Amino acid sequence: LIRLMKKIKFMLLGILSLCALVIITACSGISQSYADKINSQAEKKDYITYEEVMDKLGDEAIDITIAKSGVVVAVKGITSLEDLKKKIEEEDDKVEGIVITFALGNAIAAVYKKITEDDLKA
Repeated sequence: LIRLMKKIKFMLLGILSLCALVIITACSGISQSYADKINSQAEKKDYITYEEVMDKLGDEAIDITIAKSGVVVAVKGITSLEDLKKKIEEEDDKVEGIVITFALGNAIAAVYKKITEDDLKA
């Protein structure tokens, strides 16, 4: 009976861990759904601001803008431009993330896609 209870406890912990991972991933701004939200808001001319996007993406936002115009690229687990370039070199066709285009502090377009070196040019 004690072994059975330990197994059940272990299985419940595993299920809770998996649920937490799914929730964390779903809340991330690095997703197709966030790209869709940005595009939907831009179509309505109710833009999501640079500050809102940077807050949502956190440390994973790689800012390639000048005066809040240009692009912000974000890939899960990557926090610097150098690390992103290295990952692209190592895993060329496997690096996915979000590319958000800004004009004067407003997010005007976004796409979730495979990230290439071309996406990193200002």
